[in-house]
Amino acid sequence: MNDTVKFIVEKLNKEPFRKNLNFISFDNLQGVNLLQLLNDIFGEIDPKQKCDIRDEGPDQTAIRMFNLLKVLKYKPSDENVPQFRQGLVTGDKVVVHPIMKWCLERLQELKKRAYLARFLVKLEVPPEFLSDPMVLELNQQYESLIGQFIETHKNYDNLTSSQHTTADLKHEIEQMEDEKEQILKRLDRVKNRVSGVNNSSSMLELSHSYRLEVEREEKINQQKAELKSDINQLDLKIDRLEKALKEQQASYHDLNAETIVQKMEEENRVNAYFVNEKFPKEIEAYRKKLKDCEEIGSKPALTQAEINDIRKKIDNVNREVAQLIEKRDKNRDLSDEKLIMFRQQAIIISRKKEQMAENLKDLRLEQTNLEKQLKEKRKNMGEDGEMIKPEDFKRFVIKLRSKGNNYKSKRQEIAELQAEFVTLKRTEEIIRKKFDSVKDHLPTDERFDDESKNLRERTDELMSKKEIASKISQKKSELAPILKDLKALREAIDDISGEYEERKAKYDKINAGYESNRSQLEAEVRSLADDNRIFEARYHYFNSQKLIYLVLHKRAQDEVKAYTKNNSEKSLRDQLNKKINEQEVLNKTLKEKSKSAASVQVDGKKQIRLWKDLLRQMELKKKLMMGTSSEEINEAYNSIPDDFEPMKNR
Repeated sequence: MNDTVKFIVEKLNKEPFRKNLNFISFDNLQGVNLLQLLNDIFGEIDPKQKCDIRDEGPDQTAIRMFNLLKVLKYKPSDENVPQFRQGLVTGDKVVVHPIMKWCLERLQELKKRAYLARFLVKLEVPPEFLSDPMVLELNQQYESLIGQFIETHKNYDNLTSSQHTTADLKHEIEQMEDEKEQILKRLDRVKNRVSGVNNSSSMLELSHSYRLEVEREEKINQQKAELKSDINQLDLKIDRLEKALKEQQASYHDLNAETIVQKMEEENRVNAYFVNEKFPKEIEAYRKKLKDCEEIGSKPALTQAEINDIRKKIDNVNREVAQLIEKRDKNRDLSDEKLIMFRQQAIIISRKKEQMAENLKDLRLEQTNLEKQLKEKRKNMGEDGEMIKPEDFKRFVIKLRSKGNNYKSKRQEIAELQAEFVTLKRTEEIIRKKFDSVKDHLPTDERFDDESKNLRERTDELMSKKEIASKISQKKSELAPILKDLKALREAIDDISGEYEERKAKYDKINAGYESNRSQLEAEVRSLADDNRIFEARYHYFNSQKLIYLVLHKRAQDEVKAYTKNNSEKSLRDQLNKKINEQEVLNKTLKEKSKSAASVQVDGKKQIRLWKDLLRQMELKKKLMMGTSSEEINEAYNSIPDDFEPMKNR
């Protein structure tokens, strides 16, 4: 389990997750947090899965994860499926950690599978809808598009998996162009040689006819091999059919008409039971379930309170049913008790019958699946769905081994020729460089050029095939010890590189273990230091609280002593009572002052109003004595301010 957690933490700390987790923090994840981390991994596999699981219900999250695991073809180690589902819903470590490890081990493969599932998971169309020609046509078009997608994706994989890059292809094209130029030059040279030979046209015709005959012979040999393989396949088919015929004859040797009729009647009874009893019950159950689903789908979504009410009603109905069963058992007659045994036996037999029918149905489905697999394997093993005999398979293995040995020897020869080609190309480059350096010192006379051309043509004509072959064999003999040493050195390099890779892998493994242990210890030290700081802070806090409580306790003890012994010194209680009495007296005096102030305020307002009226009267009398108009009298009356105070005017 520790290895699993260590592997998961290492993968999650790398790209593309970068979670910055350690062993302890990951091990402490539970419930919703662990499911969110699993959902992040699913989101990396399929971008549609990226979401916050707190924004959706637990049922939706569980269904979404189950569907994705089904598409990814995950098989839980525990065969208890209900327990696995419950553990995935609740975020149990025992269930979630193996899923994380399985996903992180094959992340790229699962990405590809999730991408292909979007296009290759077929929609299940009910058979009754396929009776409609339009729906049938659309379904066929849909399946054909899926087939086209499969072929296109296969071609894409082949192109991406091919090791040839554009640079390699360009290099090969350049090599082919160089070879083409060399062949054209060689062809011109041969034509120049043949032009002076008598009966050259007839010889060319003979060589052409010879080449055609050779090609024809190759085709005939190929047809002969194909016919031989067809004959072998037909012989295998005949042997298989004869064997099947003998088996059928042996199986039906002891049978007669009565046993065959009994077998047919038994099969007829089984089929009649399926048609008349089992299938109608299943159809009725499916119809009822479909009707219930339609009713539930047509109604609005139920709240939790409504669901609780429905559950209470179900419990009440179950209680009523149990009570009615008890009443029926109490009121049962003695004559009915005699039939109980027969009824129970009938129920047991009917259940056994249904169970056997289910087993028979499962066995028939398994038989059909096995027959399909057998046909596919026969098609893969040979033409016309024929199986290969053990003797033929042994011959095929021996032939394959001989071809493998031949392939290895040819490959070794190709490697030697390539090495020789490299050395010759290097010598050619050296000679060209030397020729370019000497070329500047040569005379540039046209006559010299013509003579050099004639000389080259003569030398080309003089060099015969034997001389070239002898030179090639001489070069091979010279290069053989060098190539042998080179081969030994390559083998030594391969051994050393293998040992190096092995030791490097061991070193990386040990280093990874040390790094993981070091990070784990660092995390533990950090967590312990944090705990130490927290405990120190709590220690100082508790000490300060202790001192405060000691002071309060001492004060309480002093108060109790002062209260019980009636000392001359006043206790805190007496002091507080004295202060309370003083505050109560002060409160009473303040209330009396507020009442007197309120009465004085009322009298002052009344006096202000009277003084204002008196002032207005005096002003009016003054204006009347001076003989002013009525408008001026009104202005003088209104000129008296509202905030008039007699003391200020005085």
